[in-house]
Formats: sequence, structure tokens, C-alpha cells
Amino acid sequence: MRFAFPTAAGLVFCVAYACEGGELDAFTQHPGGGGSSGRGGSANGGTSGVSGGGGEGGMGDSLVIDDFEDGDRFASLNDGPWYVSNDSTGNQTLAIATPSAERPGSQYSLHTSGVGFARFAAVVCKISGSEATFDASDYAAITFVARAEPGSAANIHLSFYVGNVNFVAPMTFGPTWERHTIRFVDTLPLEDPNATLDPSAIAALQFNVPPRVSFDFWLDDLAFVR
Repeated sequence: MRFAFPTAAGLVFCVAYACEGGELDAFTQHPGGGGSSGRGGSANGGTSGVSGGGGEGGMGDSLVIDDFEDGDRFASLNDGPWYVSNDSTGNQTLAIATPSAERPGSQYSLHTSGVGFARFAAVVCKISGSEATFDASDYAAITFVARAEPGSAANIHLSFYVGNVNFVAPMTFGPTWERHTIRFVDTLPLEDPNATLDPSAIAALQFNVPPRVSFDFWLDDLAFVR
């Protein structure tokens, strides 16, 4: 099955955590073109705090998930792999590369682009690494900086995967680097409207794009914050 929900723009948006043939798509690693694979040569790839723009700002008391400065596709947190997840109907790239728009103090950022997906496409980080889940209960939110290339779809959804439920927050990526901060309490459960996000049991996070769009965006400096 696949899961869909309306965005603020009234569009139906599919999340990459879809159960196809008994397997979660978001844990099926697909190749991402370009960039350094690193560590063993794997090529696998707000409203009241929901999303903040207007510059980068600081991260405060935080736990780094990944700043990409090691140049590979494994998060600083638990060596969790970064990879693409999609419905195989289009083309998607994934690379750790020098950002096209300079960020002072940052040599590398994550870059993904794609087009032609009929149902879903996403970038996933299995932040739990080799474990089933990661305990982020000491923190209240995730923060990161992002930007989209001109012509890219701007509407992106972040989701946390917890106990077979996606907890989703919509955001907009603009043409300049901006910091986004999403509090756990501001996410919405997708599959079970009565579910509550348990930050002690996060398996993965992902950045989802709508179907039938062209996307081209960058991520950097992800961290959990109090």
C-alpha cells in the first residue's frame, strides 16, 4: 500500500514509507548517482516551531546528525546510511558535494535531484544505524539548513518513522540557505490519527517530494536540539 495526504496547497502527497510486497520502501536502498560513496564503497544511496526561515541562525544545545564534512553518505549519528527511496518510475541522484551556493564554513552538503516519479521519491537517513530505533527523547526538535535550486519544486515534507507510523511536517525550501526547525510535537501522524510520536523510538527520517514534479535541493547541518 501507499499513504497519501493533502498538503497545505490541497495537493495529494505520497510518503515513501509504503509497504510494497511486505517491505518498507524507505528501507530499500536505491542507487544515487554521483558523489563519494565512502565507508566501504556503498552507493546507497514554523507554525510555533514547525519551520523557521529567514536565515540560518544557531543550533544551540544540540546533537549532530550529520554535517557532511566527512564527504560520505553515512551520518555522524550512528553511521546511519543516507539513500534514496522512490517508486522507480523516474530518475533521482544523490551526492555529497560542494554546494552550488556557498555556505561559510561548509565544504560539503547533501544534494539530491530528480524528475518523473509517478507516486513518490525521498531521501532517507536511517539514523538508528544498525539498531532498530534511536532514542532522541533528550531533544525536542530537529533543525537543519536547506535550499532549492531555481525551478525546483519548493514543497517538501519531513517525516519521522516511528513504530510503523510516519509523523509528517510540511515545509518550503527557497533559493537561499535557510534554517528549518521542526518540533516533534508539531508533526502529524499519517497512518494512525491517534498516534503520538515517541522520540525514544525513531527509526529514520526522510525528506519527501510530491509526485510528478522536478526537484533539486540541498541539505546541511542536521541536528537534534532541545
